Formats: sequence, C-alpha cells, structure tokens
Amino acid sequence: MLLYILVGIVMEGRDPNEVVAATRMQTGTDVDYGALTRNLLNYFKGKANVSIHYHHRVHDLEREGSNWSVKIRNEATGNHHSVNANFVFIGAGGGSLPLLQKSGIPEANGYAGFPVSGVWLRCE
Repeated sequence: MLLYILVGIVMEGRDPNEVVAATRMQTGTDVDYGALTRNLLNYFKGKANVSIHYHHRVHDLEREGSNWSVKIRNEATGNHHSVNANFVFIGAGGGSLPLLQKSGIPEANGYAGFPVSGVWLRCE
C-alpha cells in the first residue's frame, strides 16, 4: 500500500508517457547526495560568517582541547592551510571514513565501507 502511495506522489503531475526509472529497496531508500549537497550550499550562500570553498580537500584533523584543527589542501594550487573549528561534520563520501578514523572519537570504532557502493558496515 505504501509503495503505491509513494509512486502516486512521485508521479503526480508528470506526463504518463514520460520514461522514468525508480529504485526500491526493502531495507532503505535511494538518496541523491548531489542534490542534497547543492541544496545545502545554496542555503548557506550569502549567510553571515559562512564561506564556501570549492576544490579543497580536508586531509587531516586533530582535536585541540574543545576545538579542532582542520588541515586543508587547495587542490587547484596545492597550497595547504589550517582552520580552527569548534564543530566538525564528516558526511558521507570518498574521504569520510579516513577522516572519521583520524578524529579519534570513540564513535569511529568499528566502521568500514565499500568504496563503490557507499554501503557502511558497523561492527561492535
């Protein structure tokens, strides 16, 4: 029943002859991380005290008291710099697992990932 309701919502207003593709998983959902990232960046654009830097990679982080020292590399120029932050969010993506492990937080223990599928494993 729920599947038919969701299909109705997704298809509402579409041309019935339009070709579409869908993914259904019993255990979860399909997420468009690109769309989520674009929405997040658009939300933050123009906000006070927020700057967005493209083509940068966080390659290390270290806790310093109650703050974090985040080491960043500009992938276009090769220049390195550090940023001090009181909060760090590590999202899903190519470099997230190594950063989570470098954080040293206890919640990082027991994680592994499959780089192609994006599947996370949690082991106690």
